[in-house]
Amino acid sequence: MSHPFRLSLRSRPSHFSLNVNIEVDENKARAILLAVVSGKSIELTTEPAFPGNATGKPPFPNDVSMEANAISQTTREANTFISSGATIASFTKQIEVAFAQEDWSSVIRKVDYLSKRSPDTLSFELYHMQGLALLEHGDNQRAFEALDAALALANDNNQRLLLLEKYATTLTLLNRWEDALRAAKEALQLSPDNPLWLTLQQQTLTQLTNNREVSTEIKTQTESLPVSPPIQGLEIFFSYSHQDKELRDELEKYLINLKRQGSIIGWYDGEIGAGNEWANEIEKHLKQSNIILLLVSQDFIASNYCYEVEMLRALERHDKGEACVIPVILRPADWQVPPLRKLKALPMGAKPITRWQDRDEAFLDVAKGIQQVVDRMAKSIEQS
Repeated sequence: MSHPFRLSLRSRPSHFSLNVNIEVDENKARAILLAVVSGKSIELTTEPAFPGNATGKPPFPNDVSMEANAISQTTREANTFISSGATIASFTKQIEVAFAQEDWSSVIRKVDYLSKRSPDTLSFELYHMQGLALLEHGDNQRAFEALDAALALANDNNQRLLLLEKYATTLTLLNRWEDALRAAKEALQLSPDNPLWLTLQQQTLTQLTNNREVSTEIKTQTESLPVSPPIQGLEIFFSYSHQDKELRDELEKYLINLKRQGSIIGWYDGEIGAGNEWANEIEKHLKQSNIILLLVSQDFIASNYCYEVEMLRALERHDKGEACVIPVILRPADWQVPPLRKLKALPMGAKPITRWQDRDEAFLDVAKGIQQVVDRMAKSIEQS
């Protein structure tokens, strides 16, 4: 006859507690109790959860949509690990170990967990590892999103160059040849005459030429047919002073979920490719962006280009109903002037982000406000 038996283990000084429920027969239960009383050890054996698999572990999934039990396991592990006094840095170390062991599934799940529990801790390295793990998993779209997030956090040219190879490869897998060409050109700026990037540049140019020839042929055959406009994310334009680049980069982290969902495409002058005229590129994106964020500080107000060119052009489109302009108050500034004061600013109460006791809460408040605008605009486009 089998009876439920609960075994409680406690170790000091960590006070870590583990409860295990097992089904045993009467003789085994008696043996366990005697072992506990006498302080002896006893070995328990169980049937493997996955018979036929020597490790007893589940088979590697064929896709990246994680099983519910695996996600739940990661959540329990992380909650137990962190509640036992360990730091986020220690949990990050676990991700590094999993990556070194090529446990791609664990890397993906744990980075996803951190992105929900503590998004501000996600670094270039973590996004980079998750992107590579997703590539191994065959999820090229999510791999691109993770690598794109890593690229946004790259602090120096060496990090960018390290990342650009996998980033460009992922873009080619997604048939995003123009983006792959931009990546190759950027890499050649950082590493001139590198044969790898020269080859990739030639491949992308050849592919783009072939695509244009095919597109011309298809267009000739179907130009009389009605074509529905493609559904794509809303473009967000960041207008900011370069003195506030760190705050701009921090804000973009809080918009990462909107980017991953395909709801938005962020653009700022750092996206301008080598060889392009920056003024023309800025004007082009000012004309086509759906949402324009004015990242306000006294440096922004003092900048003739930010104030007299970007802001006035943005407000002109806002007044025509062509775009939505949102002031985001980064630092204290004299911004309550006629062109701006008519607009509702973020964060709540137009309190400058740097004046908040907890900046994470300020950035989160801004991100929520932007999401409301994105949802409203997306619904309006869908109904039209």
